[in-house]
Amino acid sequence: DIMRDNHLVKVSGLVAHFMGIDMNIEHNIGYVKDLYGAKGIYGVWDLLADVSAAIVPAQDCKKKVQKMMDTSYQKRGHSNVDTSALVWDVSRAVDGENLLDYDITRKTDTMRKHTLVPDLCADGYQKLKATIGSFNKRMKA
Repeated sequence: DIMRDNHLVKVSGLVAHFMGIDMNIEHNIGYVKDLYGAKGIYGVWDLLADVSAAIVPAQDCKKKVQKMMDTSYQKRGHSNVDTSALVWDVSRAVDGENLLDYDITRKTDTMRKHTLVPDLCADGYQKLKATIGSFNKRMKA
């Protein structure tokens, strides 16, 4: 198999940790399937073609968020990350503000303008779909 015999990729950046190019492609296919499965009702077959071009930026974004929350992959072995400290921080904050109790007199920020949060997945899907369409037109020209 020429792909396995001749092409090795150093995916993790660790010394002496290489992966055959065909296995690297299988990992990318797995990422596409994960993103597609996470869409649920919004998952359409066109999305697979569109989202595959965004796998690398999506993985970079995921790694940055993991690093910010200090839950990133840190070892060579496969072990679960301990996020219990984060859970307890959130739990203490919720208890401190009594957010689980209904309080009709609770003060809210009345000066703040409340706006709807856009559906980032749907907006990103539309932008990515439009970008890929224009990119394909330019490539054909």
